[in-house]
Order: sequence, then structure tokens, then C-alpha cells
Amino acid sequence: MNSYIYTIFSLLFLASSLVSFFVSYLAYSRRSVRGSLELSLLMLSAGVWAFLIIFETASTTLEEKIFWSKVAYIGALTNPVFYLLFVLRFTGRDKYFTTKCLAALFSTPIVVFILTLTNDYHNLIWTGYAPISKSTNLTQYFHGVGFWVGHAGYSYLLMLISSLYIMRFIVNQISAFRSQAIYIFSASLCPWIASIFYLSGNNPVPGFDLVPLSMIFSGTIFAVAIYRNRFLDLAPVARETMLESIEDGILVLDKNMRIQDINNSALGFLGIEKKRYNRSQLYIIRDSKPVAERGN
Repeated sequence: MNSYIYTIFSLLFLASSLVSFFVSYLAYSRRSVRGSLELSLLMLSAGVWAFLIIFETASTTLEEKIFWSKVAYIGALTNPVFYLLFVLRFTGRDKYFTTKCLAALFSTPIVVFILTLTNDYHNLIWTGYAPISKSTNLTQYFHGVGFWVGHAGYSYLLMLISSLYIMRFIVNQISAFRSQAIYIFSASLCPWIASIFYLSGNNPVPGFDLVPLSMIFSGTIFAVAIYRNRFLDLAPVARETMLESIEDGILVLDKNMRIQDINNSALGFLGIEKKRYNRSQLYIIRDSKPVAERGN
């Protein structure tokens, strides 16, 4: 019978998995909204990853630790893919959601997972292991070329692509959707920073993988956004479809009477050329006459 020693690290990963599962549930409950299902899968994979790492940190033999590390790669390998899919869906790039594209995205994680399961025959994922620490019950994994190329390299590539899409979205969108994108970008910074610490050898505790733990912060950011800022309640693509298909002019103001959105019909009514339109230059002073009446 396997024996386990649950430490503070096990409890931290338990907390991370619970937060991830909770946010996954929140997103799934809004699955009719664009991007919600992808966010739910993203947080579910993070939760599975952190939950399985609990047993890796609690195992008392190297064989058990290696076994749980291999199983936990299910979440570790799919998490960056689900993040990219979430970003693509949120920013309206549905053209990538084809069978061919999805198969291409998941092909590398599948190959790496097979290499992980068969690592004893080639050592491409792990080349060796440090002795289990008596003080922390953790061990360090020494990585091979398969890990650096297939896992770390591929994950960083997907995260980089996702970040570029989000930053471009932040620059081009109205403030309401820009704030949503900032939440997404901020949440992605947590695993970015954690992975840099882990892979650079600057871990505060040797053998302690900070990446699945960082999902506590990412999940909290998403939860706050969903509860307090109506995150996912209205998707950017839904806005484009709705506002730009209406012939009437629509002007959206915030509580300070500043323009937050305006459709093309309203631009034409106000005599503003679309190519010269700059949202930061449109401003309505509180209690003043409507824009269309100024200068009369």
C-alpha cells in the first residue's frame, strides 16, 4: 500500500486545484457566452494538473513521484493549448477552430505525453532525479531535450502568440472590452513568471513547481472579473455583430458622460470620418448639450 506524507506544499496545490475547479465551474455556467467553454477547459486542466501534483509532493518514494509527475503532464501539456484557444475565441478568430488546426495544436502535447510515459527507454523528458529532500519531501527533475523543445519551448510559443493577440486586442478595442483583455493578460503573467523561476533554477524551494500553484492567482483574477466586472457577459464579437448591423446611431456613455462606444451610423450622423476616428478624442462634458446640438 502506498504511503503519503502531506506537507504544506500538498496543501498549497490543493488550494490551487480548488480555485481552478471553482473558476472552471463559473465559466461553464456561462458556457453560452463566447470564450466561456474554452476558459472552463483551461481552468479544468489547471485544476487537474495541481490536483495530481498533490500526490507527487506527498509520495515518499522516487518511483511514486515519477508516476504522479507523468500523470500530471496531462494538465501541464494541455493548459497552454487551452489558453491559446480561449484567447482565439475571445478575440473572434474562429477560423482557427477547425479539425485540422485543433489536431495540429494538440499533436505536440500528445507526442510529448507519450515520450513522458516511455521516458525510461530514452530519457528525453527527464535525464535524472535528485534524492528526495528529507526536509521538504520534494525532488528535483533534470530535464532532457524532449522537455525543453516539446514542453517548455512549445508552451512558451503558445503563450507568446496568445500574449501578442491579447496586446493587439487591448490597443484596438474600446475601454469596456479592453479591461476584459487586461484581466486575461494579467492572469497569464502569473504562470509566465512562475515558469521563469522554475526553469531558470531560481526556485525558492528546490523541486517546488510554482507554475500549477500560480493558477491560484490566475484563477482569482478570473473569478473577480466574472463576479465584479461582468467578464464574459458580453463578448467583443457579439458587440460587433449587434451594433454595426443596426442602422440607427448608437452612442454608449459611462457615468461621467464619456463616450465608451459608438457605431458607424452614429459616426456618420455626427459627420466624423471613420478613418479619422479616435476614441480618446471623443468626450462629452457632463450636463452639456448632446454632441449633435453643439455649435447650433
